[in-house]
Amino acid sequence: MFLDFILAPQMYDWLDPAGPVASDQKDLFFFTLYLCVGIFVIVGGFMLYSILKFKAKPGDEELPDQEHGSTQLEVGLMIVSGILVAIIAVPNVKLLYKLAKPPRGSDPLQINAIGHQFWWEFEIPEYGVETANEFKIPVGRPVEFNVSSVDVIHSFWVPRLAGKVDAVPGRDNYLWFQADEEGWYSGQCAELCGASHAKMKFEVQAVNEEDFLLWVEKESSPARQPTTDLAKEGKDLFLTKMCVTCHAVKGYDGAIGITGPNLSHFGNRRKLAGMWIENNQENLENWLANPAKFKPDNIMALQAPMYIDENFALTKDEIEKLAAYLKELY
Repeated sequence: MFLDFILAPQMYDWLDPAGPVASDQKDLFFFTLYLCVGIFVIVGGFMLYSILKFKAKPGDEELPDQEHGSTQLEVGLMIVSGILVAIIAVPNVKLLYKLAKPPRGSDPLQINAIGHQFWWEFEIPEYGVETANEFKIPVGRPVEFNVSSVDVIHSFWVPRLAGKVDAVPGRDNYLWFQADEEGWYSGQCAELCGASHAKMKFEVQAVNEEDFLLWVEKESSPARQPTTDLAKEGKDLFLTKMCVTCHAVKGYDGAIGITGPNLSHFGNRRKLAGMWIENNQENLENWLANPAKFKPDNIMALQAPMYIDENFALTKDEIEKLAAYLKELY
């Protein structure tokens, strides 16, 4: 994750907000920062002046008069401190209430964001969409998220659009944001959640309303049936190798698993393995051959029969067929 921030800072640059929530949070941060820096300079400057002004001079042998306490000074400092705390607290509290819910009458899009080790599940109930690790939102429309987790505590964060909110098992947390510019926005789990925490990424694409409606129409429809012989054989392997017990594919009877990502339109996705590698034939085959190499402790490597039972192990030929089937899921 650290390398992501170094190599692609524009993807995570919260100092370059692309929506009203992130913009308000940035303004509040700098207001608080500048005020605290001012306090530090004044207090630190007074201390430095006192140290230099009243330090012992060469030849001083007697201690100066010792005084303890000053009621007026102490009361004055408490009043000033209270005023400074209020100056910091009032705008923070106001922004908390302002950002608690989307603007009234804005008709926000509702999305469920569900954390898993180590991937994100996204549901858009209004359109019947279920997908994983990447999704689209309409530009200029508020989006309200219901954030939860099925295993451990995660944290949902899209730096350029809003601050973080924890995904806690058995509890629903909420946040909203709005993208004012079209484009891709990178997200990241921001709570240490296991060995592959740094590889638990996701991406949001803000598009115009027409493109968004075309996307949800496609995502809510059954997956396209395989057309090549290799992909058709891969579809059969998807059943016999027990992939259907963990993964769902719309239009494939029996493929209704919920443990792993929904693969209905996997061929349309830009990346795989939690947005860690490009979704191409070579990477997909390497992932199927050894998922633990890319994401240690991922549930597929730990529990899927083909990785824990030699009788179910995938051959090179079977990997090619499975990859061909997955790449045709549009």
